[in-house]
Amino acid sequence: MTLRVPLLLSLLLLALSAAPAWAEPIDEMAIQGYLATSDGAALDGPVDVVATIYSDAAGTVVVHTQSLTVDVDRGFFTTTLTAIDLSIFADNAELFLGLAVNGDPEMDLIPIATTPWAGSASHAVTADEAATADYATTAASATTATDANNLPAWAEWPPPTTA
Repeated sequence: MTLRVPLLLSLLLLALSAAPAWAEPIDEMAIQGYLATSDGAALDGPVDVVATIYSDAAGTVVVHTQSLTVDVDRGFFTTTLTAIDLSIFADNAELFLGLAVNGDPEMDLIPIATTPWAGSASHAVTADEAATADYATTAASATTATDANNLPAWAEWPPPTTA
């Protein structure tokens, strides 16, 4: 049975929780969509899905793959990919999701978009606190910083030596 995605996975979300900014990042990605047969009939019940994330639009470089069983209700489904190496989001300018359902060939790849909050997390102009930073424009407090501008007046780098 050949499947198609009439609504092209209407929502594709990075599942970054509303946890405070100091919490560890979540290594999960929620996906939602609509599944139907090639003649347009909505699927219903459990289906086997292989979800693959690629770093290229041609689908040749796999950066994550996961097999799971997904419950489909009148065509609609929601599931979560887990144990994703979060560096794939920092290391790749674009990522694409491919889904294969019930052993059928993989559907057309879908570009993965960021949520506004996650997109701004890749670069911080200001930070109240940072454990490490290779570069900071402003920082109220930093445990380690390779380069920093606009440090508070009390900060001195390198620190003064005591005799």
